[in-house]
Amino acid sequence: YVLEKGFGYLSRLCEKDSFVDFGCGKGRALAVAAYYGFKNITGIDFSPALCSIAEENIDGIKALYPGTAFNILCEDAVNYKIPKDQAVFFFFNPFDEVVMLTVVKNMLASLKENPRKVYVMYANSVYKEIFLSAGFEEIYYFRKMRYLEMTILTKELQNSNSNAPA
Repeated sequence: YVLEKGFGYLSRLCEKDSFVDFGCGKGRALAVAAYYGFKNITGIDFSPALCSIAEENIDGIKALYPGTAFNILCEDAVNYKIPKDQAVFFFFNPFDEVVMLTVVKNMLASLKENPRKVYVMYANSVYKEIFLSAGFEEIYYFRKMRYLEMTILTKELQNSNSNAPA
């Protein structure tokens, strides 16, 4: 429920090109991202068993979303180099604090290398403070009952070659 609320809010704010799920598990958020119109969808998970299940689940829905590219990567999230075109990132509290710190550092490095606006959808955001202390701004928060919550954060770095006076 909170995933759909988050996508509903986010759909009004950004282009629905890229979506990355850190800790994608069986791929549910990937399927929901396709439903909401994202075209380049990546899931990352450390577990080969979960990656295999996610691939099977995605294979079952690909025909419903022609023109959507799905990519399941079985790797450690700390080693994932974020491409310059990825702008929406999803977390369902998949890591401990140490891993989350490294992933946020990788996001900041990607932003510095390729300035753009990015969005983070964070369900049950145990380590939200890591994002806030890294300069992300919370723009949406929804909570249902005690443990179901969705936070959306954003951060934008602009190209230093923009219309700055000489």
